[in-house]
Amino acid sequence: MGMILKRLEDLMLADIEALRTNGVPEGRFIDYKLEAVGGRDEDKREFLADVSAFANASGGDIVLGVRDKEGVAEEIVGVEIDNVDKEKLRLGDIIRSGLEPRLSNFDFRWLQMDGKRGVMVVRVPRSWTAPHRVTLRNHLHFYMRNAAGKHPMNVDELRQAFSLSEGLARRVRHFRAGRVEAVISRDLPFALQDGPKAAIHFVPLSEVADPLAIRFDYGTGIMPPLWASGYSYQHTLEGLCTFSAPHPIRTYSLMFRAGAVECVAGIETHDDRGRRVVALRRVEDYVIEGWQNFRKFAAAYEIQPPFFVFATLLEVKDLAPMVSPFGIVGEPTPSRKEVIQLPEVAVGTDQVGERPEVLFRPLFDVAANAFGLPGSLSYDAHGNYRK
Repeated sequence: MGMILKRLEDLMLADIEALRTNGVPEGRFIDYKLEAVGGRDEDKREFLADVSAFANASGGDIVLGVRDKEGVAEEIVGVEIDNVDKEKLRLGDIIRSGLEPRLSNFDFRWLQMDGKRGVMVVRVPRSWTAPHRVTLRNHLHFYMRNAAGKHPMNVDELRQAFSLSEGLARRVRHFRAGRVEAVISRDLPFALQDGPKAAIHFVPLSEVADPLAIRFDYGTGIMPPLWASGYSYQHTLEGLCTFSAPHPIRTYSLMFRAGAVECVAGIETHDDRGRRVVALRRVEDYVIEGWQNFRKFAAAYEIQPPFFVFATLLEVKDLAPMVSPFGIVGEPTPSRKEVIQLPEVAVGTDQVGERPEVLFRPLFDVAANAFGLPGSLSYDAHGNYRK
């Protein structure tokens, strides 16, 4: 059973040559291709079948530019590519547009040989949103990979894959629901201030699918509490928590050893024309700040997408949204609910770099809808800040 036991960014041409020297065969985690991916539909479908087979199984590497003999690496010949960056974009577009559901977690590594020739490694991690099927030109087939190579998935394999995917989604939502209940019931390692607050959860799918076991040392990659100029920290049963002082605390970030993060922060209220109002713009600020911090946290501990982002408003019954009297675009109404659980935002690999104002605009709109408004008062349809 062959596989390349190296991070993609650390992979060198010598590692590919070692596959030949050691007679490493194709198998569950590695596939050799002599030529680059062609432009014909048949070439693209074959490439998509290979990619989806890895994604639907345990992940692996497609190595372009290796001649094999009966599945064993025989010669590193390389492939000739005029523009490597353009080729990576082309292959990425093929993957994103040719599979359903969309696959976003993959990467490329170009290993230069001479001139325009080199080896292209396509790394496809296991997908937690499997099974993916090839949809190019209505191909509509599912594939999986085992030690013997790729094969069309049978009914039992499909049933198991769908069951796993649905089960993981339920477990992620169950994690969020359990943590919201913990905040409401104050089942926390510290005293929390009363009053309206936002609870934001950043949950990698690996939290429930393949949990990490992070050992926290205070320093690099630690999530600060939201909207706090200074903070303290303490180790907890769940992992590590940063929080504002004094007690009872107003804001905290709780980092779980399996990779999820819970951020809770109070929201100020004001009297406005005879009603008690809450600033939804502050909630939007919390989501954006929390996301920016979580990206650093995930990078520090090599936590991979997809990520699920949840926002929940707590203790908001009878509160109305704060709006400008000169720019009201709807009739704001007080919340009829004590707890408002907003729908999740799923973030794949190709969306991580998106502007958070664009990424979370649908969440901001739903939060405004819950208070009788047609959409976010802070950001327009393009994620631009309203002045």
